Amino acid sequence: MISRCNNASTNKIVVVSENKRTFRIKNNSLFLINAVTVDPCYISEGLRCDYLFEIINIEPDEVINKVLYVELKGSDVEHAVDQLEATINFCRSIHQGVP
Repeated sequence: MISRCNNASTNKIVVVSENKRTFRIKNNSLFLINAVTVDPCYISEGLRCDYLFEIINIEPDEVINKVLYVELKGSDVEHAVDQLEATINFCRSIHQGVP
């Protein structure tokens, strides 16, 4: 689990916003969701997305079930894809084997 630049919670709705764009996760199963601010906290140089979310099953051990990478972009989708790919590659060793 990434423990820098994060906000972990089991709230039913997890929300992040940037530049009038909002992303929500409905968390009906009450998983632990680790919302990591990637830009500019976790990664401060080069291409990077805005946020990543680690969906964690608490029982029996804290195991990351899924990772979601999010770029809140109003335009220039090709650049957003580059930002997402760069962040995924940066986090590859941490999230190895996670769907």
